[in-house]
Amino acid sequence: MAGHLSKLYNTSHLVDSATRTLALMIKKIPWKALITAALAVVLLWAAFRNVDWDAMADTVRSGQPQYLLAAFVMMAVNYYVRSRRWRVLLRARHSLSVLDVFWATCVGYLGNSYLPARAGEVMRSVFLGRKARINEGFVLTTVFVDRILDAALPHVMFDGWSR
Repeated sequence: MAGHLSKLYNTSHLVDSATRTLALMIKKIPWKALITAALAVVLLWAAFRNVDWDAMADTVRSGQPQYLLAAFVMMAVNYYVRSRRWRVLLRARHSLSVLDVFWATCVGYLGNSYLPARAGEVMRSVFLGRKARINEGFVLTTVFVDRILDAALPHVMFDGWSR
């Protein structure tokens, strides 16, 4: 009878089951998303904590939207042309849609605007590599070639015109 009572009051299997359930619940929590969101909130708070919202609203109201629209269109065309040029380099191994390459280009320039050391170039390589399921090293190599062309092409063009 004592053995029967020990089985009746033995709750270790319940504790083990609860521990496993808790571990599974913790694994299912999207930690990366939560940490990213928390970091975004902290950085946004730091960036905007001393903003005079009335003065900013006055500045926005006094702006001329046609200039903003013209700048946006020129920037979009610039990114589109650059993505078409980069796509020519990428076509050496893979056929990619213009839209995928365009968005990767936009991601890269966004990263270059806010991150140090041209980290946006790595961002666009990883973004396109993962989206298109191609080797990110190959994509990064084409980015380097694209940047070399960016630097060399004006020199070649203007040197040829000056003669």
